Amino acid sequence: MLEAAGIPTFVSNSDSARIPVATSYAGGIGLWVVVDDQLWDAQQLLEDPEHQVQSKLTEAQRQEIRESVDDLGINGALGLMFRLLGATILLVIVVFVITRL
Repeated sequence: MLEAAGIPTFVSNSDSARIPVATSYAGGIGLWVVVDDQLWDAQQLLEDPEHQVQSKLTEAQRQEIRESVDDLGINGALGLMFRLLGATILLVIVVFVITRL
């Protein structure tokens, strides 16, 4: 209903809670409005399906959001996180070795 009204959303569940940036509430499932300025419209629409959305995004705008998320994707985000972690560990080891000399 929200997507059809021009409000992009994200549903998190127990699987997405493993991703540090997307945690879900205690019930295990969360519905997130992607654009903060659309929160009021989303709440109104959920309460009244006849609500006229004031901040509706066009299909092209919603597609642009989807593509920007897909460009990074979960694999890209995790890959970046592990590369940064690996570089940090390597730096700690190098500093440790140098200070022992």
